[in-house]
Amino acid sequence: LILTQAEFENPLDVIDGFRKKYLWEFLRMELWDWLNAAITSDAEHVRCPETRGKMMDFYVHTNCMVEGIIHATLTGEYE
Repeated sequence: LILTQAEFENPLDVIDGFRKKYLWEFLRMELWDWLNAAITSDAEHVRCPETRGKMMDFYVHTNCMVEGIIHATLTGEYE
């Protein structure tokens, strides 16, 4: 995904489009499924513990962002 200049300058529009397109439970399941597939894969490029650690970090940070958006949406902090 490559942001346009307008999206880069106003990322809230991107977040808003994202939260309107996907159901929260779907996002949670997709993130978990991605992590599970990534860290249990036998593919050569993910066998390295450092790579798996980076995938875990990516999951944690992405999940944190999604949960923050969910919280802000449900509490009315993000309109």
